[in-house]
Amino acid sequence: MKKTILSSIVTCCSIFVASNSHAALRVLDFDLDANGNAIQNGQIIDDEYSSWGVQISGCNINGAVSSGTDQINGICADDGGDKAQRQTTFDTSLENTADPDLEFFNNGTQYESREGTDSVKKFYDPLSERKEFYEDLYSDERRETYKKPGNVLIIHENNTCNGNECSNPDDEGTRPAGFFVFEFTNNPVDILSLDFFDVEVTESQFGQPATKLYFFLTNNTVREADVPGIGHGHYQRENYSNMFGVTKLVVNMPGSGAINNLVFRDSTPQSAEVNAPAALAFLLIGFGFIYLRRR
Repeated sequence: MKKTILSSIVTCCSIFVASNSHAALRVLDFDLDANGNAIQNGQIIDDEYSSWGVQISGCNINGAVSSGTDQINGICADDGGDKAQRQTTFDTSLENTADPDLEFFNNGTQYESREGTDSVKKFYDPLSERKEFYEDLYSDERRETYKKPGNVLIIHENNTCNGNECSNPDDEGTRPAGFFVFEFTNNPVDILSLDFFDVEVTESQFGQPATKLYFFLTNNTVREADVPGIGHGHYQRENYSNMFGVTKLVVNMPGSGAINNLVFRDSTPQSAEVNAPAALAFLLIGFGFIYLRRR
């Protein structure tokens, strides 16, 4: 009887810790929307993740910022020069596209870029290092999307969009290209990582704000991070260790390139991230032992 009660307490605590530490993690992979619907090549991404509290916008500045456009705060004038709503998906699995720099193929063991002059950062790293945290999303379908680049998000170059999609998607190659804006409308979030594709080294010479990410925090401060200059046809995942309590993220693209797999979670105090549920679990176990001892 004692063992049964203790076992029940431990099981209950384990479930509590798992559900509280894992449940809030989200991934914007641009392959499936928040409701599990497939996202198409060339689709303009804006409210596809609204049920997760994310609104997405973008701006093509085509090499020069027009009056009223703000690359730091993510404001697009959308006039004759700058164009809003050009944040478009590009399917990396396709061939003979307008942008072969972003094409990937399965070489039998992993996904490899069709472009690039060497092997450094040329191979895609499946999104698996945190899969234990994706349990609430980890359906068979989503598990497959995390194994390959799939759709990435680009700033579309040409005026071939109708408000819902852009035909023949191609990333803006003029330097600087523009920016993406992610607004977290429900709760602040912690940004964990973001994937970058085909950001050329020469583009990293521009300086602020064209080569920066801007993280707007709940304490009214703004933190910066660099857009990595990873080279022609290459890929890199950037991990962020201190971007907590983010309400808005602005990602500038200094030239051609794409992003994918924005990983975030509901913001919690650092000390409470794992310790609070674990502490409560051990406290409940302690009460269990006291109860059994008295019995």
